[in-house]
Amino acid sequence: MRYTTDLPAAVVRPIRCDDQLAVKNLLASLSPGSTYFRFGGFSAPEFTAEQWRNLCAPDPARGANFVAVQSDNLGSDRVIAVARLVFRATDEATEFSLVIGDHHQSQGLGRRVMHYLIDQCRRRGITMLYGDVLPSNLRMVRFCQELGFVSLPCPNETRIHRMTLSVNPNQSDASPMAASWSASNQARLRA
Repeated sequence: MRYTTDLPAAVVRPIRCDDQLAVKNLLASLSPGSTYFRFGGFSAPEFTAEQWRNLCAPDPARGANFVAVQSDNLGSDRVIAVARLVFRATDEATEFSLVIGDHHQSQGLGRRVMHYLIDQCRRRGITMLYGDVLPSNLRMVRFCQELGFVSLPCPNETRIHRMTLSVNPNQSDASPMAASWSASNQARLRA
């Protein structure tokens, strides 16, 4: 699969409480295929108010959630991707999840967000990152493999691929795109 870098300006940042409506809009706009590959069904799950609070204001001991946003002319942020890191007390590995809006897929955004997640893992000293992917989600399987993930059997679900990446906390990301993405994100977050 070929990825372009013609993505309009987007910023990856930690999710905020005021992102809830924008995240709801993103999830509601997903095609049935994108919804199925992310949630395992053809419609987005119905979150309770508490689940929305946990998504938009996660407990830092249990996880970190991020959004990729584009700002409109009025300064409002439109969420075009959501990514999560889930920390498990009983597991040294950290689980990721990622959903990209249909109109922003295959433009390099997923790669940028994953480099951002990997950088977050490095900063936290996390050495293993994994995501469970349906084998029929060939685009995601190939995408992960291009980033260096390997496919392993999922320990509790034989119908799932566990895409796993060893993360070296002492190594910076050598990807020029990731480096410029990280630098532009850091500059925007400081502003």
